[in-house]
Amino acid sequence: MWLLLLAVADVAFITEALVTIIKRKGMEYKWFCPCFFFYLGGTLPSIWLLELDRRERYVSVKEGVYNVTATDSLAEIYPGVSIPISLPADTWVLLIEQFLLYFMIVGRWLLPRGTISRNELSQLLFVFIGIASDITEFFTLFDEDVVRKNLELTYAILIIWTVSLLQFCFVLTATRNSNKPRVALINSDRESPESIQAQRRKGGCEKCVSSEVWSTMVTMCMQDGPFLAIRLYVIITYHLVNYAIIFFTAKNALVMLLLLYRLVVICSQKNPENVPSSFDLSFSVTDPTPLSDYNMTSSHVSSDALQSDHDMKEDTLNYNSGNRQVTVLVNTPAGTEGSGFRNVIYWDEIRIRKLYKYAPLVFYWCQQNTIKATMEALIKVLFIVTSHSEMGNTGVRTGWYLNEVAQPYDVFTKANFQIDFMSPKGGQTPMDPGSAVEGRDDPQCQKFISSGAINRLNTTMAPSQVNISDYQVIFYPGGHGPMFDLPNNDEIAALTKTAYESGAIVSAVCHGIAGFVPVRLSSGISIVKGQTLTSLTNSEEAAGNFFNLVPFLLETKLRSLGANFIAGPIFKPNVQTSGRLVTGQNPMSAKPLAEQGESTEDLQSK
Repeated sequence: MWLLLLAVADVAFITEALVTIIKRKGMEYKWFCPCFFFYLGGTLPSIWLLELDRRERYVSVKEGVYNVTATDSLAEIYPGVSIPISLPADTWVLLIEQFLLYFMIVGRWLLPRGTISRNELSQLLFVFIGIASDITEFFTLFDEDVVRKNLELTYAILIIWTVSLLQFCFVLTATRNSNKPRVALINSDRESPESIQAQRRKGGCEKCVSSEVWSTMVTMCMQDGPFLAIRLYVIITYHLVNYAIIFFTAKNALVMLLLLYRLVVICSQKNPENVPSSFDLSFSVTDPTPLSDYNMTSSHVSSDALQSDHDMKEDTLNYNSGNRQVTVLVNTPAGTEGSGFRNVIYWDEIRIRKLYKYAPLVFYWCQQNTIKATMEALIKVLFIVTSHSEMGNTGVRTGWYLNEVAQPYDVFTKANFQIDFMSPKGGQTPMDPGSAVEGRDDPQCQKFISSGAINRLNTTMAPSQVNISDYQVIFYPGGHGPMFDLPNNDEIAALTKTAYESGAIVSAVCHGIAGFVPVRLSSGISIVKGQTLTSLTNSEEAAGNFFNLVPFLLETKLRSLGANFIAGPIFKPNVQTSGRLVTGQNPMSAKPLAEQGESTEDLQSK
């Protein structure tokens, strides 16, 4: 009867699977893996019972009341199984323990990746193999007589072994630049200017609660620390000294020292950009020259000019590199020129390499020993979002789709593109309420909301306020709203036509491609005619039960306009590039579309 309680974890295991598949649409949790937790909850009690039974049989053998040569076959364990395998009971227990670890590694491989990349997943699997190897080695203690005979010590080993297995429940990835692959909590955010600046401002306390510190603490407290403690206890208390226990004890001690050293390094590391706080820098991009073409250091500026006494007079220093020129406007208070200026130039080289892709730059060194300028992005992107909030007259709310705005916004801002928003009516625009629910676990959607960037959708420009020649990229996010207010909007169509014929990239995702429908080029043909593109497919429209709510089927419309329509698998990423038209099929295509658009040759050549 008591054994039936072991099945309680199976109920939780199945419930978690249903919640993940149905409610979360297959998206795994970011930091913790509940399915592994419930899996361990269902299997570990059984292994405890097997190990305790194994100990009792071991003691019975020593007392001469049990036959150690007895074997069990698969046919005896599972009636009807005819595979001729007969092994001792102890070997069956060891196999079960080994396969528990193998199943967890393979299971993590097969589970949905969630927000981690394939590269991070491969690192995670290698880390799991290393953890499994260390945990397996820990059970070699049971090979010693003094350990097997001591019931309390057996319980202690089983408890520590159980705790160490809980590491598999954390979503971890290999730490970069470490001598030994350990584990670190995943952070899927790339470095951006804002994140780098925030990192520079972090103090010691903030560094000590970083994900890298927590991952190191997990390894110390759940694996190497307890393993070392129990092995030292056995050596000191029972004077148990042999090759295996000495080797593994030394290994645990060395790993603990390395982990402690790593913690000290993380918490005490200084800011590599140790620059006087009075230098408040921002930049004005004047030419799309890749910074890799030359290095901008103090050697590019004449030492005579640096050390002269300008006494509040402006001087212009030029550095020529082929047909490129860097102009530094120096406004130096008396007594402050010289080394300070050199420091500024050198620091800029470091900072620009991390934050900005293009140079040269113009610097203004003003009276207060600060460099001031405004950042003028080389690439400007115009997001054209819907103003429509209802599916016809049905009362069903709609608007622009959160992830189709937030994910491209994140990609473009990290590339230092300047983004503006326009809508048919200008002002406040509606967000599809369903997209807010689906974006709850998306880090880019949550960043878009928490950073306040979403408030920009409340103050969009009207078409009459836009100078379309300012923009190198036009982007239409989706949501069902664009199906109602973009196909017949001649004003926006004219802006898109002008931008496209002026060399801009025109892109859209999902229903945002409805904005292409009214666009006619100067030749009179549709902008989509002969172009390879995609949009939300008829099959996806039907799968979402919107067939009778939309004014027309976008796939059918685009085909009728002469587009070479490519329909990918339902609700899977699909991005098509045709010259300067870049389109994505569905919400899953928003991020890859932005990444592909950012790297397209037409954009890089601007």
